[in-house]
Amino acid sequence: MKTISRIAYSNDKRNRTRSILIMMSICLTTMLLVIISTVGNGMIRLQKSQAAGSYGSNYSLFVAADGLQQLVGSKKKTL
Repeated sequence: MKTISRIAYSNDKRNRTRSILIMMSICLTTMLLVIISTVGNGMIRLQKSQAAGSYGSNYSLFVAADGLQQLVGSKKKTL
């Protein structure tokens, strides 16, 4: 184990620029992934809160609904 550590340390000393670039790229990639997921989650929450504010508790999403199903849904709201 001591030999492996010594070889790794000597390689880091010889390739200092490459090691720094690799560490920076790992840090930047991690930050990018965290930022993208945070912004995406924030946008979804914002859209949900805006929909709740605009439509109250009566907002929904029709997925693959034909015209008849939409008419039935709109008649239930008026009753």
